[in-house]
Amino acid sequence: MKNLWVFLLVLFFSPVYAQYQLDIINAGSSWKYWDAGFTVPDSANWKTSTSYNTGSWGTGNAPLGYGDPVTTTIGYGGNPTNKHRTAYFRSQVTLTGYLDGGDTTISHPCAIYKLRVKRDDGIVVYVNGRIVFRDNIPLPFGFHTYAPLVTEGDTWQEIYIDPHIFHIGDNIIAVEVHQQANDSSDLFFDLELKAFRTLPFTQNAIIRNTDSWKYLDNNSDPGATWKNVGFSDASWLSGLGEFGFGEGDETTIINAGFITTYFRKTFNITSLDDFYRLRMKRDDGIVIYINGVEAFRENFNTYETIAKATLASNAEDDGNVWNEIFLKNTGFVVGQNTIAVEMHQVSTGSSDLSFFFEIIGMKTATTFVTRGPYLQRAAPTAIKVMWNTSVASIGQVKYGTDPNNLSSTSSPTSSAIDHNVTLTGLTPNTKYYYSVETNTTILERASDNLFITPPTTGTEKKTRIWAMGCFGSGKLPQRQVQERFLEQVHNNYVDMFLQLGDIAYADGSESDFQKNYFQVYQNYRTMKQTPIYNALGNHEYCNGTCYGNFAGIASKNIFETFMAAEAGGVASGEERYYSFNHGNIHVISIDAFGTESGTNFHIYDAGSLQKQWLINDLAANTQKWTIVIVHAPPYSKGKHDSDNPPAPGHNTEPEMIGVRSLVPLFDQYNVDLVLGSHSHNYERSKLIKNHTGNSNSYVPATHEVIGTNGKYDGTALNTCLYNKQTANKGTVYAVVGSGGRLETGVSSPWPHPAMSAAYDVTVQGSYLIEIEGSRMDVSWVTIDDVLINGDPIVKDRFTMMKDINLTAETVPVAIGIPTITLTAPWSGTFIWSNGATTQSITVAVTNTSYTVTDYSIACLSKIFTITTCPTINTLTNPITSGVLKYEVSQTLTATNIISSGANVSYDAGKAIFLNPGFLANSGSVFKAYIDGCGNF
Repeated sequence: MKNLWVFLLVLFFSPVYAQYQLDIINAGSSWKYWDAGFTVPDSANWKTSTSYNTGSWGTGNAPLGYGDPVTTTIGYGGNPTNKHRTAYFRSQVTLTGYLDGGDTTISHPCAIYKLRVKRDDGIVVYVNGRIVFRDNIPLPFGFHTYAPLVTEGDTWQEIYIDPHIFHIGDNIIAVEVHQQANDSSDLFFDLELKAFRTLPFTQNAIIRNTDSWKYLDNNSDPGATWKNVGFSDASWLSGLGEFGFGEGDETTIINAGFITTYFRKTFNITSLDDFYRLRMKRDDGIVIYINGVEAFRENFNTYETIAKATLASNAEDDGNVWNEIFLKNTGFVVGQNTIAVEMHQVSTGSSDLSFFFEIIGMKTATTFVTRGPYLQRAAPTAIKVMWNTSVASIGQVKYGTDPNNLSSTSSPTSSAIDHNVTLTGLTPNTKYYYSVETNTTILERASDNLFITPPTTGTEKKTRIWAMGCFGSGKLPQRQVQERFLEQVHNNYVDMFLQLGDIAYADGSESDFQKNYFQVYQNYRTMKQTPIYNALGNHEYCNGTCYGNFAGIASKNIFETFMAAEAGGVASGEERYYSFNHGNIHVISIDAFGTESGTNFHIYDAGSLQKQWLINDLAANTQKWTIVIVHAPPYSKGKHDSDNPPAPGHNTEPEMIGVRSLVPLFDQYNVDLVLGSHSHNYERSKLIKNHTGNSNSYVPATHEVIGTNGKYDGTALNTCLYNKQTANKGTVYAVVGSGGRLETGVSSPWPHPAMSAAYDVTVQGSYLIEIEGSRMDVSWVTIDDVLINGDPIVKDRFTMMKDINLTAETVPVAIGIPTITLTAPWSGTFIWSNGATTQSITVAVTNTSYTVTDYSIACLSKIFTITTCPTINTLTNPITSGVLKYEVSQTLTATNIISSGANVSYDAGKAIFLNPGFLANSGSVFKAYIDGCGNF
């Protein structure tokens, strides 16, 4: 992730834990060094650039220095009483891939890196230009800064570094060592860097990102002591995180127009942790003080003094990315502590500001989480929490609606490494916080450990879904896809993660899942918060070698599914295919590759039990939206060709053809979206139906329900949304095999003629699906480096609305009512004939019409005609003769008698009640209309 970097200072003994590790820089390694004078190196790029010219630098093996036993002696100038104050060191290391079980490659990113240094006296360590360790050096500092204390370089200091600061390829490790005095007798430097696959720590929230803070946002100067313990902030305002303005996701809005805003928080620590993980979103510059001492700054020069009017140097990620730093425990004390933060704008006219902050205490431990926690089987009143630990332990979950009071506790599990806990008795559509623990220790309790239970079945609620397949490669694009998605979704909760198969290459083994799946996602909120639902791919089945052996594949023991319709749908009795409801959404996962025991039938074979279950489930479904996830897409011209041509070099694809044979079912039962992967690219169809043949049989006029591309951006009629009616049906099919596994190749002719959008493997991305009421918006968020207005590139999007009533409507209003409110039957954009642009308008009651459209090109349009009506609503007197019409605005109630020869019509806007006593005698004419007055 861009700018997710670390400033970490820790000093403690190395823990004992079972995990893979790899030495990247060993003690005694060769370093470039600069000892040429009383200045910094000849370019500011010495800390960052891989192309920086070190031709004038010296080269030697560590330890480097003078005055102590060293391997390489460096210079200090000609005057022993006025030595160079600072020496500079530089090394370039290359990270090439994931650390695997055999420790054969360098990990990127590991869960953590460990840096060990020996130094005399003060030291600053940079990784790719970012400070990761600063000890015995005050802030601000420059070449002439002395170390405050004398330290001997005879002991190792251990520093843990979050991995996001590193990247695939060349990385620069740069170090400056400062003397305590100009006549110091010695200087010493050595360094080690190791990669680790797991976090060997317990984690406990000290400050949560939603906690309250005191803040000052009125452009006044709080004085020099504002950051100190004991300062009175009683007159400051209070609020809850996130703070800021201009982004739309703030909980507390602060005043705009000022350069600097100040924040303070006092909190208690009952016992010191080994170190503290500080996570923040900040826009633009930030300075952090712990108990009155500056601990970290970003987007400022290290050597400048910061005042109220000091502008930040740049805006970087615009506050949309979590940044992480680690601080050693020497800044904190047992008891009361004060953290103070000042936020600076990059310019006086800056359009936004963001501040979101948390602290997690971390301790080294022999029992720690190695996998997860992750969520399964989320129902309105229950959810399953799963995790693995480094050693066998008794596991339990504490949970509650108050993050500071987890008042409920699950029953403890038996001692195990794999932990599986179901929480029951939950309230639908409610946010819960949770921690995973042993019977004696908190293993993980952080701000990210939360979930929101699904709403009750049928409830319409804004729902966000992450979806992709073919991603478990362990390569850089896999992580970038996730990071771009999180930038796109901002702080919004993601309700479910739909995994479209092939999620742990190469063979879906236990070790593949650990390094190429959990290692990538488990430290992100997507895994801690979002329930996971998967469809099985060929690589889950041992890369296609064990389709008939579901019981023997690793994913069976990693994921749990809804076998018994615990969240709605029809019970399948099988883990490999299932369905569930989430509010007004029905999700179905089918297995195109596995075979049934005994018969070896696939889902597309006659007599398949899975196919019969699918038919039963579709027939029973009553939810507004239906999404099917399956690894093999019915239409693709990627590397996997759904035409299955018998040409050399092409794979046979019976599964893709087999899924295409299910299209009549998708049409019959009104499926809205079918998500697949398999081909490692992106393809998205128009709204189509009844296409079961090869690509050359596709006829737009026959198979396209609506002849638009669905992008719905208001630019042209052919970009209009898919306005889907139950009568016209139709489905959108998408191949989202672009989650991070790069595998070249497309088939001819590219693209498939049914596709509205298609991108080959060079573009990677994932789906953000947002459903609210009768509207679904789908965005393919890609990993292009260029952002537009701070947001990732969305290369394809489409919108679908269902059963929007656009029929012209007569609105009856009783005489005497002065105004009426008219509401457009869709969500989005609105242009009314009276110039209004809101979804609803309130107008005076007159006999007139109003038209509302969504855009000037009018993809959607509806006419409302207001008609005034009499107020009569009851009829009791007999009607003896004549031709009569009775019109009312809402409800008419009749208990009268209509005599022979009378011709009478009752016309109401809502209902007509013929109560006991009503009688239409033989020879009379009686008509009733529920269509509003004025429509007879």
